[in-house]
Amino acid sequence: MNGLSLTLLEAGLLGGLATIIIPTIVHLLSRRRARRVRFGPMELLLRSQKRTARSIRLRQLLLLLVRTLLVAAVAAALLRPLIEEAQTAQKTDAPVVVVVVVDASASMQAVLDGRTAFDSAIREARDVVTEVPEDVRIALVACGAEARDVAPTFDRGAVLAALDALRVESAYADVGTCLARGATLALAVEVGANAGEGNSGPPDRRIVLISDFAAHGFQSGAGSAGLEAPGLRVELRNAVDEAPPPNHGFRDVVAVPTSQGLSVRILAARYLGPETDVVADLFVGGKRGPRAVLPMSSGAIVERIFTVGNELMAKVANTGKDLDSSNIDGGTLMVSLSDDALPLDNVVVLPTEARPAVSVLVVDGEPDAIPFSDEVYYLTQALQASRVGDAGQSRLQVTVAPPEKVDAASLVGVDVVVLANVARLSAAAAAAVVSHAEAGHGVFLSAGDQVDVEAWNQQLGAILPAVLRGTKKQALLDDANVDDVLGFSRFKTEHPILRAFAGTSNDALPGLSRVRTTASMLVEPDANAPREILARFTNDAPALLERAVGPGRRGRVLMLTTTIDREWTDLPIRPGFLPLMEQVILYLAGALDDERPRTLRVGQPRIIRLPVDATAAIVVLPDGKERILERRGDGISVDAAPTPTGSDDVDAGSDGTRANEVRFVDTDQVGLHRILVRNAAGDRRTLPGERFTVMMDPREADLTRVDDDVIKSTLPQGASIQRDRDDDHGTALWPWLLLAAIAFLGVEAALIARRNSTN
Repeated sequence: MNGLSLTLLEAGLLGGLATIIIPTIVHLLSRRRARRVRFGPMELLLRSQKRTARSIRLRQLLLLLVRTLLVAAVAAALLRPLIEEAQTAQKTDAPVVVVVVVDASASMQAVLDGRTAFDSAIREARDVVTEVPEDVRIALVACGAEARDVAPTFDRGAVLAALDALRVESAYADVGTCLARGATLALAVEVGANAGEGNSGPPDRRIVLISDFAAHGFQSGAGSAGLEAPGLRVELRNAVDEAPPPNHGFRDVVAVPTSQGLSVRILAARYLGPETDVVADLFVGGKRGPRAVLPMSSGAIVERIFTVGNELMAKVANTGKDLDSSNIDGGTLMVSLSDDALPLDNVVVLPTEARPAVSVLVVDGEPDAIPFSDEVYYLTQALQASRVGDAGQSRLQVTVAPPEKVDAASLVGVDVVVLANVARLSAAAAAAVVSHAEAGHGVFLSAGDQVDVEAWNQQLGAILPAVLRGTKKQALLDDANVDDVLGFSRFKTEHPILRAFAGTSNDALPGLSRVRTTASMLVEPDANAPREILARFTNDAPALLERAVGPGRRGRVLMLTTTIDREWTDLPIRPGFLPLMEQVILYLAGALDDERPRTLRVGQPRIIRLPVDATAAIVVLPDGKERILERRGDGISVDAAPTPTGSDDVDAGSDGTRANEVRFVDTDQVGLHRILVRNAAGDRRTLPGERFTVMMDPREADLTRVDDDVIKSTLPQGASIQRDRDDDHGTALWPWLLLAAIAFLGVEAALIARRNSTN
């Protein structure tokens, strides 16, 4: 039967009600005891006083009562009484089973009063375990990325040991799913001789959820779908007494190589709290670099871009100094935000790699004694000016040779071969170029009036991005009356070559959109051809094409269907020419891929590529511990399926790994992960190009509290919520008691004023 119950939130102050006797004591002590003295004139006054004695005595008693009620109201308000609706079925004090669910998600790392919410949760959980009667089973559910549990048991020591071993995670946790797991454990306990068996209602099964009750953990509720738990009580205990603190953190950090160095783009968000300025710092190799002040308000996402110049990047790569002295395989970039309650999402460490020199062989198809008329003049000037470091040397080592000097020996050690308006190669030279590309190197082809279309199709057909048809001229560049000159359009801006231009439209990129072209090489249209079109002319003809060749598709061939001098186009004198050619060469050499920082979210797997002689990959975690991934005899990842035979291009297992790769799945720590490899002799060496960093799931950054209605929606059918006594729940009486105390104070003042006026 439903009813009302009175709960005192501060029952320890119950003795304070004894203060209501103070007004009585004061009243008794203040009574005047007069000495009788016979005096004639006073006799007249005493006779008059007797007529009003009754009214005075009544007023004094009323004043005593008001003062007593005033003190009683204040003392009762300090007890914080609540009126709660009693449960329909009263439960016994000895349940069948108690399941303790401890939130171990990333948001529980928030620090308040010098202690994390998780530490407070563990203390609370230990208290629950020790308070449960010995004849009641108790279970434990650790609520992290996956719900891990200790089955219901009478062994308190086992549960306490599991609590001591429990560690907070950096991952997202679905608390609703963990509650469903706790309900399943509670329902699995059969009713036996435990207390509560004699109740007429369903047996008392309890879940004690200890969490920060951040709203993000109660979004799905899918874990309890179809689960019925009549009589299950879920007691909510907050690990943090204070209101949820404001928090800001990184949502994403992306570093992209550019012609000037490295561009670091940050996205930061703020949750709760008033608008404030948050300081963002960039550290390069342990030294503070640029700083930005981010004005942030609740719910806002702010973007900023830091630029690290080539000279500073070169110094970091050469010194190898790092924030972590144990990391000796290159420098790091670190971005940080001002401190707050949750430091886990305020720092992101990114690896930066040493930039090896790129060897480029430029084959000049139309040399000329006049520099400006030479086919490769503008190209070589652009490449030699590329990425000048602190030593004054270009990163790109460029060699120019005529077609007749090209052979297999001249390609040894060359990363990228450029064929600029070359008419034809000898059969041996053409075969060497094809083999060079298929071995995993890069080839760049540019058109011109010297190109022998039939020879190219025959000699280089195995690597050409498209079959050549011939030249088509549009107009003269200096003819202002002609409108049919071609421009560049329909860029594939997500490609590594073009993303450095940071354009806002696929049809217009800074430095390239106003290029005018009068002639181009036509190619055969073929929707099934193994090629990718990176840019087109305004007549929709392909302008820049790519093809991946060789085993594993590691070789790259790019073709520009116009010239790289000014004969067919004014591209060489446009602002975009230098960065475009630079990006093309670096991409063909694989340098852009090597320089891209690797960022993952907690829980995302990482594919690690191994050298040919490596037998195992060793992942050094941010805490210094190591994970070893052995490479099997067939060259397959530890957790990959066998590689299908007969495939020259992919050689991938069922999990996407290739024969030279292993798959690392234990990405549960936030921070930089270093990679070492071990060969058959047991020698270890670093593999800097495979370093990666792991970031916290941004869902865990929002500490906003969840509503009870949302929590109820995640519970199994028939379960009910019970708040612990530290939470404000039910109808509070203490505000009304304080109002009554104020009213009594007013009545007391009125009585005193009336007494003074009558006297």
